[in-house]
Amino acid sequence: MLISSFSGPLLADSKYDFGASILLDYDSFDSLFSDEDVGDFSDNEVRRARVSLKSKHNDYFSSKIQLDYDPETSKIEYKDVYLSFTGFDDFWLDVGQQKEPFGLEKLNSLRKSQFIERSIATQSIAPGRNKGISIAMDRKTWFWKLGQYKLNSKNKQVKPRATTGRIGWVPFNSKKLNVHFALAASSRKLFGEKYKINERIEVHTSDSVVEGKSLKAAKVILKGAELIIQRKAFSFVSEIQNSSVRDTKDRQRNYRGYYWQLGYRITGEAHKYEMGKFGGIKPNSKYGAWELTYRQSELDLKKENQVVRSKTYGLNYYFRKSTKLMFNYIDASNQDKDELTDGKAYSLRFQYSY
Repeated sequence: MLISSFSGPLLADSKYDFGASILLDYDSFDSLFSDEDVGDFSDNEVRRARVSLKSKHNDYFSSKIQLDYDPETSKIEYKDVYLSFTGFDDFWLDVGQQKEPFGLEKLNSLRKSQFIERSIATQSIAPGRNKGISIAMDRKTWFWKLGQYKLNSKNKQVKPRATTGRIGWVPFNSKKLNVHFALAASSRKLFGEKYKINERIEVHTSDSVVEGKSLKAAKVILKGAELIIQRKAFSFVSEIQNSSVRDTKDRQRNYRGYYWQLGYRITGEAHKYEMGKFGGIKPNSKYGAWELTYRQSELDLKKENQVVRSKTYGLNYYFRKSTKLMFNYIDASNQDKDELTDGKAYSLRFQYSY
């Protein structure tokens, strides 16, 4: 939503675009998703309350500031805070706190996702936001982004850092057919910082029941591959990601995850695709749009001998472009060494954004 513009000696003809979103969730789940041994559980939360301000200052500079309210801590946190230089023909530079270019699902906004939560593979392996500098380029059929990032550290004497890049090829990009293939990698020097897989099984109000060994990591290498095929109202999306962790004693552990998902818009719409991002839906009718979804995901902690699998069945109703209702039914299993545990959960979401 464009809210104002003005001229000045430094920020000539600046334009401002204000956005906000709120996501309200209700979850119900059994003991697989909880630290408790028995019983069924339910909870509700404000999953997200976020505002953002995008600014185009002139032909060379733009910026973004995004704030998020965390209901768990009752604090307001900065998310995206960066300045972009767009003075080149095909290139641009981003400086500040931003998402590292790794993983389609992680780079896409949660409010544009086909599912209420991201897959356990993405949540466990893909990095998020960090402070740094990146350079990127978009062409007609391909794109890439490369960045250097400073990582958080509890030890002020060391400065962990990461070099992360992503490159993609888009041989088809039309209203009838989108095909996207991308690769990503990240080299992360941690200098003994803690590395640990500690995640929920795709239900945000549940407990973090998937726990790997806590490691003093020297170096982490991340690798990922992505695929999108969208033919009109049908879409197929898949990713595979791998994390290789070498600790300070030169011992190595590997973590692997993947997901694949299907989507079908009963009312005929297609998800908006922009270079490298799989966006939302604008209903064709004043009566809204309906979408059926299915996702299968897996996380394999090889050394810990633990494999977590999840199947999610979903139904989405897009009342308008700004308003969405979502339902997910989750059938999951956790094989921890020789013990196999199954569980069920369902989640509901009301979402409004502009």
